[in-house]
Amino acid sequence: HGTGVASAISGKYSGIATGATLVPFVVLDCDGTGSSTYIEQALAEIITLVQGTLAGSKFVINISQDPIDKVDVSLGMRSLEHQIYSLGGTIARAMGNFVDDACYFPVLRSLPSLAVATKNGLPLATGSLFSEHGDCLDIIVPQREMNVASMTNGFTSADGASYASSAVAGSLASMSQKTDLKGIPNIFQPHETSP
Repeated sequence: HGTGVASAISGKYSGIATGATLVPFVVLDCDGTGSSTYIEQALAEIITLVQGTLAGSKFVINISQDPIDKVDVSLGMRSLEHQIYSLGGTIARAMGNFVDDACYFPVLRSLPSLAVATKNGLPLATGSLFSEHGDCLDIIVPQREMNVASMTNGFTSADGASYASSAVAGSLASMSQKTDLKGIPNIFQPHETSP
């Protein structure tokens, strides 16, 4: 999963932002489970990097973990995401593959990250057969499958919210090489102004 997501963002042959540098953080175990503590630790490390050795760098974060069911979103995570925005970062967050209306989850609006889902040819209101949907999403990626790197056989086809958010993160990283992301109106602004 991580190999495919990373290759969609900046892979040499399948990436959108081929010139971007990736700094990977593993926050879930091999079963895809974890807690908000692991994500908070990674976000805190990113803040430290951006304030230190990467000071002045433009950066985009992709979180391929929905905040709805699998992790508990804490006040600490909200605060960290707001710090990232204040440092000029942008976060694309996969909203999951549970076919729920994202508006049912108030945690969505408490995070400043861009809420990303996917659509695969179905009416826009319903999203993909497996993706969150609804008016509370920030970006819906019209996606069927994308070619991504595989650890076992070169390339494979993949789809889902994680790959939709990686496409958004790759696009944002590519754009950030040309412009200041904060200069693009509305869409890249946090949902709220304070944690």
